[in-house]
Amino acid sequence: MNINWKKVVASLSLLILSVMLSPLADAATKTIKSGLKFNHAKTGFELKGAHVKAKCESCHVNGILKGTPKKCEGCHVNGNQMNAIAKPANHVSSQDNCDACHVPASWTPALFSHSAIMKGVTCASCHNGAVAKGKPAVHIQTSADCESCHKSSAWSPALRFSHAGITSGCASCHNGTTAKGKSSSHIGTNSPCETCHSSTTSFAGAVKFDHTGITSGCASCHNGTTAKGKTSNHINT
Repeated sequence: MNINWKKVVASLSLLILSVMLSPLADAATKTIKSGLKFNHAKTGFELKGAHVKAKCESCHVNGILKGTPKKCEGCHVNGNQMNAIAKPANHVSSQDNCDACHVPASWTPALFSHSAIMKGVTCASCHNGAVAKGKPAVHIQTSADCESCHKSSAWSPALRFSHAGITSGCASCHNGTTAKGKSSSHIGTNSPCETCHSSTTSFAGAVKFDHTGITSGCASCHNGTTAKGKTSNHINT
C-alpha cells in the first residue's frame, strides 16, 4: 500500500492550524457582539456625560482593559493613544485637576472659581480673547480695569460703571448695542437723554420732561406704557 505522505502532512498541518486559530475566531466573534449589557460602574469608573457614548476601544486601546486611567489628565494629555482632546496651549495656567472646572458632559462652560485669584492678577491677563473670553468689539471704550465695572460671578449686568463727570452724550453708549438704549415704548423724541433723565444710576423717573406748549393729548403718552397713566381708582370719566 502506497501512502502519499505529502498529502498526509498537508492534511495534518491544516488540522493543527484550524485548532490553533479556533480560539482567535471565538474571541473575534465575542468582540463584535453588540448590545451586551455591562455595568461599567462596577469597575470603579462610572460612565458619565460624553463618556457614555464613547466607544470602548476609544479608551481601551489594543483591547487592554486593565490599567486604563481614571483621572482626566491620564487620557487628556498631548500624545495620548486614545485621541482624547488635550489641554490646549492657550489654556489658563493651572495645576488643578480638570474636574475642578470641567464636567464630563462638555469642556465648556468651565465652572472656574475666581476665589483663589491672587491680588495683582488682573482679569485681562486671562480674559484677553485667547485664553478666556475677552472684551467684545462693541464694548464701551475704556482703559479701566474689568473689575471696575464687572463682578467675578458674571459679566452682566455691569452695575458698577461710574458715570462721574458724564453730563452729556448718553446715546453714544446707550444705543442699544454698546449699552441699553431707548426702549420701543419710549416717547417719540429727538432730544438728548440728559434733557429728561438726570440720574446716572437709573433711567426711571424722568422728572425733567418739559411740558411747555402741551395743552392737550396727555393720554397719547400717559397711557400706562409710554408714561404713567390713569390710576385704577381714578374717577370714571
